Amino acid sequence: MAKRRRRKEKKKPLINPQVAALFGVGIMIISSLAYAILYKPPGSESQSGAEAIEAQPFETFPEPLAEQPLISDSDGDGITDELEAEIGTDPLVRDTPASLEERRSQIYQDYVAGKLSLEAYTELSKKLEEAEKLLR
Repeated sequence: MAKRRRRKEKKKPLINPQVAALFGVGIMIISSLAYAILYKPPGSESQSGAEAIEAQPFETFPEPLAEQPLISDSDGDGITDELEAEIGTDPLVRDTPASLEERRSQIYQDYVAGKLSLEAYTELSKKLEEAEKLLR
């Protein structure tokens, strides 16, 4: 006797593709109507039709915030990377009051050993004080 092969039944999709497309179009229409109802630009109450679609004058847009200089602080300790490079600390490692005090003693030892002039030592000390203020 010959074996009969069963035909695999095609599974019907849960949702008909045409119904899914209509559903998507309906959602788009409802969302655009909701947007039109909820969003009322200033001065559009009395306008209708093509007159309502008008660009707002430039003066109605908010003024930009005052331009702030971009300050980079890679480690997030409050001391700028530029200042950290000047005082000789690593801009990628978070500074602490103890690390700044250690750096202060290092530059003092360099000054005593004659590696730094009085002007360079004074300048570095001022920058370290600035860094300590920023760290607080």
